[in-house]
Amino acid sequence: MRQSSRRAAAALAVVFLVLSAAASEARAAESPRTPVVVVMFDELPITSLLARDGRIDRVRYPNFARLAGDSTWYVNATTISDSTERAIPSVLDGRTPLRYAPPTVRAHPVNLFTLLKRRGYALKVEEEATDLCPYPECRRRFGRHYFLAHDRLARFREWVDSIGPSEQPTLYYKHLLLPHIPWSFLPTGQRYVHTVLGPVRGLSSSEVSVFDPTLVWQAWQRHLLQAGAADHLVGEVIDRLEKTGLYRRAMVVVMADHGVSFRLGATDRRTIYPANARDIAPIPLFVKDPAQRRGRTSHGLVRTYDVLPTIAARIGLRLPRGLNGRVASSAPVRRRGRITVLSRSAIQQITMTRGRLLALKQQALRRQIALFGSGRRTIYDFGPNRGLRGEPVRRLRVTSGGPVHARLNDPSDYLDVRPEASFLPLFLTGEITGGQRRSRRDIAVAINGVVRGVTRSVRLRGKPAEYFSVLVDPRSLVEGRNEVEVFTVSRSGGRYELGRIYGKPYEPAAVANFKEEPVYPRRSDG
Repeated sequence: MRQSSRRAAAALAVVFLVLSAAASEARAAESPRTPVVVVMFDELPITSLLARDGRIDRVRYPNFARLAGDSTWYVNATTISDSTERAIPSVLDGRTPLRYAPPTVRAHPVNLFTLLKRRGYALKVEEEATDLCPYPECRRRFGRHYFLAHDRLARFREWVDSIGPSEQPTLYYKHLLLPHIPWSFLPTGQRYVHTVLGPVRGLSSSEVSVFDPTLVWQAWQRHLLQAGAADHLVGEVIDRLEKTGLYRRAMVVVMADHGVSFRLGATDRRTIYPANARDIAPIPLFVKDPAQRRGRTSHGLVRTYDVLPTIAARIGLRLPRGLNGRVASSAPVRRRGRITVLSRSAIQQITMTRGRLLALKQQALRRQIALFGSGRRTIYDFGPNRGLRGEPVRRLRVTSGGPVHARLNDPSDYLDVRPEASFLPLFLTGEITGGQRRSRRDIAVAINGVVRGVTRSVRLRGKPAEYFSVLVDPRSLVEGRNEVEVFTVSRSGGRYELGRIYGKPYEPAAVANFKEEPVYPRRSDG
């Protein structure tokens, strides 16, 4: 009797072990294992990335175009809010944000980070403006101003280096305050200003610079260049994923929280109003599904709160009920006919129909193309008297500037230029003296005897001084010593006339060759 009891007990133990193993295998099969990569840029409207034909500009932004070739580009994606503190939580928890809910895990306890952590994911998470990740390995250590002023590109590259094969499924999430101000970076990742404040205090400030049209358009130009730096980083992410063998099987999401607007007299570039909704609401959103190999476009009105449900559907993650978001490719998203964007202003929100949104996007693109073109026309080809760019000074009529003189900021930067260095002195600024009160004048800047930049002098509200500022193409500089000249520009008898206000005549024999063709220098640590 005792022996048969032992046999029965042993049989029950075997059955229990088999059932336990089966249950474990079932749970393992239900658990998502797909690597997830999310890159969140800041202040990047989709218009900034577009060419004249409405597609991604392959010349200026080759890596966004590369990503679009492998992923689904949600062409009509829009933010839910003009505020980072509300837009990003809606991405992470799939809900319409409450007006006064802080961007913390206490206000958003069920989010992408907590959901995946509970399902066994490792977290390589870096937040720069929110606090939704409660775990020790991903808590934010500094405030936003620190992240704006310190090593933005270096921190991103450290995060990229953390991507690699692992037996444990991993979420790689990075919010980067780029192309967010301050504008400091070229598409190569090199800097062109020494400090975040820039060479002239207030030159980039939305409080005092937005009343001068030259500075408004130049701010836009600098934003587009920094969007090129964002593109460069997208390329580094793709390269890393391919090198580690994760690219094909990973879920990859690249997007922005909201856009930014450049309008004369608008002291707030971020708060959405009817007049700037075309720049704030539309955002880039690229989603590469696991094993996706061909690019697609989708024209549904996808919102930021649709990102979490879309990730969950692709990797097999079960979500709680009651979310506002839907899977981006679903019928409810395709049927949407209007959107609402929450505003930080007193109007609280803006609602647009699908037709109105599409019309506004077309307006935004036409406005950008009119100023900066696209494709093989470089972003540096900008300003009044563009026909002077590339002209040797010796072929032009040059006179004395008379009582008008200019002072160049940081002239020592041009004594020993290294094209591969982390800093390139491409942002030429200075003060003009001797002119009439409140006067403005057309300016040309020559480097090594060739006109490389054209602009109009500017005045900052509340300051009596007259300034000039212009960005020149990196290929304007040669290795070693470079000579800078500054001129006023006028027309006489249908011909340009230059008035020298800074620098000495340059010897023409030393002029370097210069070709107006886009180039993509090697990576710099910036």
